[in-house]
Amino acid sequence: MPLTFINSQKGKKLLVLENYTYSLQEKIGEKVIWRCTRYRDIKCCVRVHTTSEDQDGNVLQISDKKHSHAAEASNITARQVKNSLKKQAVLCEDHPANIVDRVTTNVTEGCIVTLPKTKSLNRIVQRERNRHKIIPVNLNLVAELDIPDEYKKTIRDSRANRRVTLEQRELMLAFMMEHPQIAAGRVPGAEMKQELWEQLTRLLNGCRNGSTKSTDKWCKSWQDWKTDTKVKAIKVRRQNQSVGPGGMNINMTVLEDKLLRFIKTISSIGVNGVLEQLNTSNSQSCDPDITVKEEPLEDPPPMAPPSPFELSLENQSPSEPVDTIQESAIDDYEDHSDRLPTLRDPQTEALQNIAVSMDRMASAMESMASAIQNAVMLAGKFLDNKS
Repeated sequence: MPLTFINSQKGKKLLVLENYTYSLQEKIGEKVIWRCTRYRDIKCCVRVHTTSEDQDGNVLQISDKKHSHAAEASNITARQVKNSLKKQAVLCEDHPANIVDRVTTNVTEGCIVTLPKTKSLNRIVQRERNRHKIIPVNLNLVAELDIPDEYKKTIRDSRANRRVTLEQRELMLAFMMEHPQIAAGRVPGAEMKQELWEQLTRLLNGCRNGSTKSTDKWCKSWQDWKTDTKVKAIKVRRQNQSVGPGGMNINMTVLEDKLLRFIKTISSIGVNGVLEQLNTSNSQSCDPDITVKEEPLEDPPPMAPPSPFELSLENQSPSEPVDTIQESAIDDYEDHSDRLPTLRDPQTEALQNIAVSMDRMASAMESMASAIQNAVMLAGKFLDNKS
């Protein structure tokens, strides 16, 4: 019966007999003594005597002792797989992943559990090639490299991962200006809202070189664009207000400025006002007898003035009492009331409520001061009577 051998992790020869492995212990004349590989960790003392350490040898004697551990059939198969990988790494020039797939095709499930991960098996092939100094074949031209078509596409080629182009931004803003109710989030009915967003999605995905997104992704892209533009406008305002060299150099683009004006218009006159302007412009453009002159874009409505309390803080010194600051704030509010827009928007109502609250606060503080003064007078009279 011929002997079966496998190599250990360090490349030493191991005898395989009845699903057990034995390492070479010593040679005595023509007799070779093998000892169980588990001798060092669990002291398994089973030995085998053979006539030679080659495959053409025969077994002379097996000790009567029994193994103190179970058979290692799966571990032996795993070692055989690793040995096959090392041989294939030297004999062929295939990719390590292809060699691993070819060798592990007919391996049982019990052996797969004992095998390391696929990355580790690939490294076994690479290390074996490095040990034998096998250099990969160098191609003279890139055209000589035969790559299948399904592997030529990269992640960057996917339109879903491309950036939103300027054309798509312009189409998005134009669509929002035609449908301000969807820009303000005031679409009557969920079905109509979904229909408008699907219409915008088809329009944007129809661009040739732009990004391709779902309806939810385009909705998030619109919200992110508005937020980023507002943040950029704040940075530009701070940059213009800052004094001294070394500041940031940030400029708003024409499209971003147009978006800001559209957002401010919706917040000032509302969705109905924008729709009325659109209907008026459409009726004038549809009348053939009326010629519409192209005029530059008007400035947005004036921003709401700063609060009276902020104006008073700027005009008063820090050492001034609180009552004087509040009274001056109310006077400043009355002086600046003509600057407020005639339309009663939420900002105007909020400023008026603040003025009323401050008036009530001033009267309450006056009554509190008079009460404290009366209490001091009473305490003085009480002390005088007691003395």
